[in-house]
Amino acid sequence: MTAFVVAGHDGEDTLPVSVVTPSQTHSINVRVAKPNLWDYPDTDALISFDTSLLIGVRTADCVPIILHAPDIGAVAAIHAGWRGSLYGIADRTVEQLCVRGADPTLMTAVFGPSICWRCYEVSEQLAADFDRVGFAHCLHTAPNIDPLTHSTPDPSRPHLDLEAVNRTRLLSLGLQPANIIASSLCTRHTITDGGMTMPSYRRDGTEQRLVTCVALTGD
Repeated sequence: MTAFVVAGHDGEDTLPVSVVTPSQTHSINVRVAKPNLWDYPDTDALISFDTSLLIGVRTADCVPIILHAPDIGAVAAIHAGWRGSLYGIADRTVEQLCVRGADPTLMTAVFGPSICWRCYEVSEQLAADFDRVGFAHCLHTAPNIDPLTHSTPDPSRPHLDLEAVNRTRLLSLGLQPANIIASSLCTRHTITDGGMTMPSYRRDGTEQRLVTCVALTGD
C-alpha cells in the first residue's frame, strides 16, 4: 500500500478534489479521520487508514508535514506553525502512529512549502523559547539581504528555521534521514517560473491557504 501527495490553493481558487481538513487552532491535537466525517474541531493533524479519504492541512507560511507509515497502512497530514513546532505536533502524530503499531524507522516524511529561515524573523522571546527546549541550532542571525525585498533586515532580530525544528523532532523519534524529504520552496519569497507566488501571511496577510494533502492507494 502506497501514498501520494498533492498540493493546491484554497480561497479564491477551488481544489479539483474533496479534501478532509481539520479546524486548525495551532494546537497539538491529533485525530483519526473517518469516512463521512468532515468536522474535526481544534485539531492540527489528521491520520487516515482509509483509501477513500484525501486528508490535508491548510498553511500560509506554517510547515505542512505529510507522514506515511507503510507497515500499518496509514498516512497523516500535520500543520506545524511556531506553536505546533515548539510544543511538538509532529511528535504527537508519530507517537499516535507508533501506538497503533508503526515502526518510525519505516516512516517517510515529506515537508511542503513553508516560510524559510531567511524570511522568518521572530521575537527575542520566541527565539529564547526554542533555545530553551533544545533548538538553538535552528536559530540564525538575520541574513545580509532579505530575499523578498532585497533590503537589509534588522540584524538584532533572530530568525527561526521551522522546517529544521520539525526535522530534528522527527529524527529524534527514529525516522531515518533518507526518509525525510525537505522542501526547497519558501512561501514568502519563492516565485515560480510562471510568475506565481504561494499564499504567505507574513508577506500579504492573505486569507488564501496552500492545501497539502495525502491519500493511501489501494495497491
